[in-house]
Amino acid sequence: MRTCYTAWIWLLIIASLTAAFAEAQEASPFATAAKHAGMAAQAKDLATIHLHLQHVLNCLEGSIGSDYKEVVGNPCTGSGALQALPEHSANRIRAQKAIALARVGVTLHDLPPAHYVAQAIHAILTEDQR
Repeated sequence: MRTCYTAWIWLLIIASLTAAFAEAQEASPFATAAKHAGMAAQAKDLATIHLHLQHVLNCLEGSIGSDYKEVVGNPCTGSGALQALPEHSANRIRAQKAIALARVGVTLHDLPPAHYVAQAIHAILTEDQR
């Protein structure tokens, strides 16, 4: 009987650790930027697109980035995805492309082009997940 309880305890511990690991992976600045790019791509108005694209910039560049804007908030923790990504890695290149497009997206004044840019950013940040 004691062995049964021990097995259940270990299963609970493993399940908790697995959930915590999955949550930590989702909380990475790169994953959060991809999530906000998706929110921008699904947004129905220009202000929401701009907000989420700025969140993409804040997450990818971090607070030391030239495009960082504290006023819109930062859904990410740490110094930003670029600082954590290895030089010349696929995700770093994706992040750099997304930053270039987000810089354009936050300046657009018409909904359709901003929406298309948001969709492109989301596609770039999630292309290895399909």
